[in-house]
Amino acid sequence: LLRAHPEQFADVLANAEPLRAQILVSEVVRDAAGRPCIRSYGYRLNTEYFYPASAIKTVAAVGALLTFQAHSEAPELVTAPLSVQARTARLTNGETVETSARKGNTTLRAEIERTLVVSNNRGFNVLFDVAGMELMNRAMWGAGLTSVRMQHRLEVTELPSDSHRFAPEVRVGRGSARQVVARERTASVAFRNSLQLDMPRTGVGVAHLDSDTRQRIEHPLDFRRKNYISLRDLQRIVLDVVDPRLDGADTDLPLTAANRALLREIMGSRPPAARRTTVEDAEARFKPLTPGINRVMPRTDYEYVNKAGRAWGFHLESAYVHSLTTDRAFFVSVTLYVDRDGLMN
Repeated sequence: LLRAHPEQFADVLANAEPLRAQILVSEVVRDAAGRPCIRSYGYRLNTEYFYPASAIKTVAAVGALLTFQAHSEAPELVTAPLSVQARTARLTNGETVETSARKGNTTLRAEIERTLVVSNNRGFNVLFDVAGMELMNRAMWGAGLTSVRMQHRLEVTELPSDSHRFAPEVRVGRGSARQVVARERTASVAFRNSLQLDMPRTGVGVAHLDSDTRQRIEHPLDFRRKNYISLRDLQRIVLDVVDPRLDGADTDLPLTAANRALLREIMGSRPPAARRTTVEDAEARFKPLTPGINRVMPRTDYEYVNKAGRAWGFHLESAYVHSLTTDRAFFVSVTLYVDRDGLMN
């Protein structure tokens, strides 16, 4: 398909390595017994490292819901007032770090919506606090998503790396009805090769600015201690939210039917218009396949369930697109590195 449309894709094919291009398309078809399944096609999968940016936020959303499930499967808890307690975390070097608090004027559902619909980083950090590093990684690995390396919160670069192992106490409800959903925790999970990703090209760019001194360093920025998930596992999360039976894998995310439906509803929502913009502008940003799909069918005729991301020059999308008129459907996950000058940070 890429080669058949050189007017659109010749540049991608000719520069696939510097663009770190990877694509995975899975078409929903029927097997010999008439059951729905997927037929997948990949381009340069797992060839090198890419930064998953906000696309990995689905991991935190799933982890937070699993934390609530472990406490109680009562679906109304996701709309109960949520409090994340401030605390002082003591690091392995003896240093202490004060974490931020989230008071009871929010809910888990509201934080998931902020995180997955408009990609709010503070919402993601709340979900990270609720789930904790230990559960997020082990739950993904247990579901067969072994590529996941959830190693840090977002936009808190001033925190030492091991501070991300701490998770504060989490409560829901008000007054005497308040319940402790999760106690303070310190993750003991060990990543393979001491947090080092064992894959090619974990250095990105040609140079970077030191985050403390702002001096230019003449070598690539090292991404080995940053978050990671493969394109296939990103797609498997969306697939599992839509219908885990399609995957045919031995394991899937242990979400309740209610929480799976909640994620599908939120990830399928149209983002609201921001100041001086329209809903169409917001969709072009947060659901980046929308302008292309709208050229071939009306927006009211299809379902679009996704989580996209943009950071460090990486653009990503992992989506499910379902025609409501023909019932045809496909999943597509794609990443490109588009920083043209190669100067990171």
